[in-house]
Amino acid sequence: MSVLFLICLLALFLIDRPVAIWAAHLSPRVVRAGFFVTWFGTSGYMFLVSALVALAAFVLRRNESSRITRERLTLLARRAVFFFLAIAASGLAVQGLKHIIGRARPRLIEQLGPLSLHSFSWPNDFASFPSGHTTSAFAAATALALMMPRARWGLLVCAVAIGISRVVVSAHYPSDVLAGAALGTSVTLLLARSMVRRGLALFPQSARLSWPSGRPG
Repeated sequence: MSVLFLICLLALFLIDRPVAIWAAHLSPRVVRAGFFVTWFGTSGYMFLVSALVALAAFVLRRNESSRITRERLTLLARRAVFFFLAIAASGLAVQGLKHIIGRARPRLIEQLGPLSLHSFSWPNDFASFPSGHTTSAFAAATALALMMPRARWGLLVCAVAIGISRVVVSAHYPSDVLAGAALGTSVTLLLARSMVRRGLALFPQSARLSWPSGRPG
């Protein structure tokens, strides 16, 4: 986590400006592709799918006579609730930080520069840091990777692609994306550890419930 924080600081002062200028001159075709990818970082469909899965598993469990099937449906429902909570908790955290910090978005770089802060500001133009889409993407990827460790690298690639798309469409600076990745991952890991402490066996033995340093994010 400390390494990612350092990289975020370096990006803030060294690469945010040149990358934002580069993104502003990308071809319309590349930008359209970026908007397509970036949609997958929206949290609305994540809430909807996880809520529907939890509800369906709960309803099916009530009418199931097999003990093994009931246990599997219970696990599915709990995992869907965990996923929902991970997206919700990380979303609340990122929205709070966005408006407390009030960083101007890249589209205002010519007028205000990359380090312009308008603390406790509500307009969307001053909600750049951290990236909300990236936070949701990494929260979702982390939650799914904890439940399906074998898919973790594919999930990571998807989350990274969403983060890059936010830069491509000039919605965020690289440091915004890095901060969002750290926030989404950290909140989800903390939530997972909290559930394990409460005796909820949601994850396989191979799941990592901490950052590589051995400490929660």
